[in-house]
Amino acid sequence: MASKILKIGYYSLMGIIVLLIIQFFAMDLGKLDSQMAAISDLASDAQVYATSEIATNWTAIIMTFTEVLFIITTIVTIVWAIFQIVVNAFSDKKRVKTLLITFAIAAVVVVAAYFGASATVPHVLGLDELPTPATCKLIEAGLFITYVVGLFTIVTLVYGEISKIWK
Repeated sequence: MASKILKIGYYSLMGIIVLLIIQFFAMDLGKLDSQMAAISDLASDAQVYATSEIATNWTAIIMTFTEVLFIITTIVTIVWAIFQIVVNAFSDKKRVKTLLITFAIAAVVVVAAYFGASATVPHVLGLDELPTPATCKLIEAGLFITYVVGLFTIVTLVYGEISKIWK
């Protein structure tokens, strides 16, 4: 069941990527020829400026394509992870208890990081727009969470390797 869903998701994602690529080459590539033909009668300085504008627009198209792929992949990854958690948790009663304990620990880490974060806005030379205190608090809380998860990962890896020695 899970492998079928994984295959369907994989092929759906690949189909979306192929459709976006076809759209890019079929629709946007034709515009490039017309844009270049439109600037062929301009003076050389104006052609350089117009070509740089066309290149900027094409860069924006390619970056947007990359961002769309990243967002789709992120959503699919998160949905698949949640699906796997739910399926695995309810297949065994012992796993439900472990899952709830894990979520409780994660909630404690997030709440502690948020309340431990400072809302002080740092002074940065050359920065015109300063972030709001709420944004600074969220950024610092995110950093604390990252530190805790990284530390937990390192401790888990070291414990896993040391526990192999005792077995």
